[in-house]
Amino acid sequence: MLQLIHPRFDRLLDVGWYPEGDLANGKYVLRLFEGDFHGRLLRSLETRNRLHLVYEIEYLLALVTAGDL
Repeated sequence: MLQLIHPRFDRLLDVGWYPEGDLANGKYVLRLFEGDFHGRLLRSLETRNRLHLVYEIEYLLALVTAGDL
């Protein structure tokens, strides 16, 4: 759904909907990794609330670009 990479700080932010296509039971899943999908998991969020998801994305982007995460 969304994937952002910050090469300077070696971070990967990935957002998806799981299970894919299941609108009734699914949820947004956000993961922030050091490096790539095989790297250390730094943050994780599961929510059905889109506004909460947007807030968390903005918050994490601010932390990463400041070099604080």
